[in-house]
Formats: sequence, structure tokens, C-alpha cells
Amino acid sequence: MMEEVTLEFFKRIQELISRSVAVEHLEVDSSTILGALDVSYSNGVAFCGAVVWRLSEEVPLKKVVQSAPVNYPYVPGLLYVREGPIMFSTVRSLDPKPSVLLIDGHGLAHPRRAGLASMVGVLADVPTIGVAKHILFGDVVRHNERELIFVDDEPVGIVCTGDDGRTFYASIGHRVDMTTIIDLLEISGWRYPPHLSEAHSLARSAAVSAERSERA
Repeated sequence: MMEEVTLEFFKRIQELISRSVAVEHLEVDSSTILGALDVSYSNGVAFCGAVVWRLSEEVPLKKVVQSAPVNYPYVPGLLYVREGPIMFSTVRSLDPKPSVLLIDGHGLAHPRRAGLASMVGVLADVPTIGVAKHILFGDVVRHNERELIFVDDEPVGIVCTGDDGRTFYASIGHRVDMTTIIDLLEISGWRYPPHLSEAHSLARSAAVSAERSERA
């Protein structure tokens, strides 16, 4: 566990970055180039899997895996400290550059209004959407037949349940708005984004391969 002064330091950074989060509309359609990132771990090493996908196509344009030592433990609300650096590095390596990134984590649906998706979005200056499997912060309110996540009386995300019964929470990261998220989810058929599933599989496969190599 990190010392209290270190935790406070990282929280203050998060609060400062939150002031730079932009909420603005980004048009998305079948020609949009989408990126997705997820991280898996093996023996103190983080593996970040990334895919770049044109929404009109069925196969990714690019797959990338980067690895780096894990320098900090997981602390609820401070996931960016653990995963932000490897995600930032991976985003900078992507070619073609995505129009928007899906990140396995929260955006504005966060007690300091700057989850992992917002932190990476601001620091890499790229539109981001956070997609999480569990809610971290905010009030879920039924609104116009949808369940929205409100923070400070402002809608910042949406609760989705796909045909498979899988529930996830999508929230504004940076340089997108609620309409952007809804448009993207409609294109994806209101299911858990397969792009993130692909990124997760890529990262997990790299972690498993590393474990096997160490045992060999």
C-alpha cells in the first residue's frame, strides 16, 4: 500500500488534470477509426494490448502489445497510477492514429472526475471513452428509457446491458460527449464493445506467454 502522502500527491494530480477534461461532440460513423486498450499482468509486468479498428470492417487494422514493469499497487480510484504510463506509451505508438479510444476504466464517472480514460485522454490529447465492468462513482438515474450515470447532477455516462446479459458502464473520458457515446454504442449494437474484448485477449495472451517462457 502506498503511503498516505503519496496517495494524496496522486489525487492532487488527478484533480488538476480533471480541470482540463473537455466535453465536446465527436461525430462517429462506420468510417471512424477506433482504438481499444486493456492491460493484463504477469509476475510484476504489465502488458497493454491495443487494437485499431475501422468500424465498417470486421478485422482490426493494427494490433500492438507493449510491456513495462509494474511500479505501483492497485488502489481504488487511482488506477491511472498503475496503468496510465503503459497506456500512454502504447497510444503514442499506434498507427494509424485512432479518432477515439475505448479504455478499460472510468472517465468522468469518478469521485475526482478523472478516471483512467480521462487521464490518458488529456495527457495523450485524444478523445476517449471509459468502459468499465463495475460502477465506481455516480448516481444511476432512469432518463428517457435509458439508465444514465450522473455526477454533480450532470449526465456523464450510461449503463448498458447487452443481449448476453452483460452489463457495463460507459462514461465520458475526454473530448467526447454523451451523444458520441450513444452513437458509438448504437453502431456496436448496444453490446460490450468487441474491440475491448480483442484488446483484453491480446494483453492476456502476452501475459500468459511470458509466464510460460519464465517456466520453460
